[in-house]
This record gives sequence, structure tokens and C-alpha cells, in this order.
Amino acid sequence: AHPLLLIKLDGTRMALDANRNFENLFRAITTLFSISTTETWPTVMNACQIRPPGCELADSCGSDLAVPYFIVFMMLMTCVIVNAIITLVFQDFENASDPCQDILLALRPRWATLDPDRRKVMSVKHFIILFRLLAHPVGPVDMTEWKAAVQSSKFRLSQSAVPVKKKKSKSLWNK
Repeated sequence: AHPLLLIKLDGTRMALDANRNFENLFRAITTLFSISTTETWPTVMNACQIRPPGCELADSCGSDLAVPYFIVFMMLMTCVIVNAIITLVFQDFENASDPCQDILLALRPRWATLDPDRRKVMSVKHFIILFRLLAHPVGPVDMTEWKAAVQSSKFRLSQSAVPVKKKKSKSLWNK
């Protein structure tokens, strides 16, 4: 509807160049796309409002409606472009992988292997094995630091089992 309106309003074929004009629907759409990128839109707007004596032929004169049309068009296009950018950013956040979710998904089968009776408690020995099986953010990059800490009593573990209490929220085992 917008390009057709400009074809009807605009007669200034002389003031615009061969690529930017409103002589037909294709040229009108490409001109509107070009000015929606804010490239020389004031020049096109001024060319579309040329009145006598600036226009030679009756069908080459512009319209007084060019200014309000172009201002409204540019405001709408700015909103569309900003919304498109915001949509792309939100989609990127949605598609980003959640490392905590990946860790929990990796933890469940490994815990089940080390706790086959589903007692939800684990000996320290099994906990260390579980810790070694997990990936980097939770598990160690290099186990030498872990071993050194345990051996030097800086990180003392008791031989009692490590309890895991079930919360009222979604449980890892009830999936």
C-alpha cells in the first residue's frame, strides 16, 4: 500500500535518479527499502515535495503530503528495525546453552551408576569418582591439585556418607 500511495502522490521523476523513483511498483519498493536504511531519505523527501515553479510539467510536481508520509514511514521503519534487532538478541539468548543444565544432565546417570540402590547417599570414595567423571566447570581440569589437597589435609574429607536431601522442588532423580 505504501509504494502504491507514493506512485500516486509522486510525480517528481526528474528530481530523483534512475534508480530512486516512484515510476512503477518495483522502483517504489526499492526506493523505500533504500531510504529505510536512512540513506538520503531527506533528499528523496524533498524531491517528492517540489512544487511549481520548481517542476516543469504538471505530472512532475510533488505533493504536500510527502513530508508527513516520509516522517511517519521513517518512524515506523525505525521501530521495525529496532524490534528485529531485539528479536535477534533474544533468540540468541534462547539458543545459548545453559551450562548448569548440561552439568545436571551429566550428573544424573553418573550418580545412578555409583548409587545403584538409590539411597541418595554416597561414600567419599564414590564422591571422588563422581567428581572425576564430571566435566570442567564442576570436575577438575587436573586431578593433581585435588589429590595434593586431600593428601596434605588442607581438604579433609570424613569417611562418612554424603547425604543428598530431596527438596520439594523438582528433583534430579524423579525425571
